[in-house]
This record gives sequence, C-alpha cells and structure tokens, in this order.
Amino acid sequence: MKARIPYSKFDAYAALNHDGDKRAAAQALHNQGFGVLRGRDINGNQIVRCGRYSYTWPADQEPLTVGDTVELPPPVSPDGREAFGDQPRRAKVTHLGTHYSGPLVEVMRLVERASPHDPT
Repeated sequence: MKARIPYSKFDAYAALNHDGDKRAAAQALHNQGFGVLRGRDINGNQIVRCGRYSYTWPADQEPLTVGDTVELPPPVSPDGREAFGDQPRRAKVTHLGTHYSGPLVEVMRLVERASPHDPT
C-alpha cells in the first residue's frame, strides 16, 4: 500500500491544471498577477521594504541597498489621517523588492548608506 502524500494548494493547482508541471503552473499564476515579486513599480521607481511595509525610491537616484537608513514620511491611518505622530521616521531597508499591489509611498531621503562590509 502506498503512503498518502498531502498536497499543498499550489501542488493541487499544478496537478489539476498543468499535469503536475510546477513550472507551467507558476508561470500561469505569475501571468495572472499572483505572487509577483517586483523590483520596480510601473514608473521605474525601486521598490524597497522597511520592516513589513513597502516604499518606492525614485528611479533617477542611485538604488538603495539592504541596510541603508532612510527617512520615511509620517505614517497615515486607513482614513487618511496621520497616525502615531506627525514626524518622519527613520528605518533600515530590509528587503529589495516585494509583493507589489498598487501605489506606494515614496521614501523621503537617504540618511545613511550601509557599510559594504556590514553583514546586516
């Protein structure tokens, strides 16, 4: 008797729609806009992540790198009001590119470049 192997949702999608071809399944989902990891927005601005939030950095500026410290605009609540104070805040770039689904807030300025020898 053969042991049963559980399928993930992706594995089931690949088996049911692409004869188990995971590459074809991934390409089909990508073409539909699912799980798209983009390094730039539609205007060519670099997409960066600081913690769990994503921002853009102008296309005409030298690209940011992981570990750079940037100044971000004050946070805004879902109703459009400034939240958690009205002062810009500093944060480190933690990822380059992210799952992108619409307009992003622009980074205000680069505060400090990461050291090329900094392992973080």
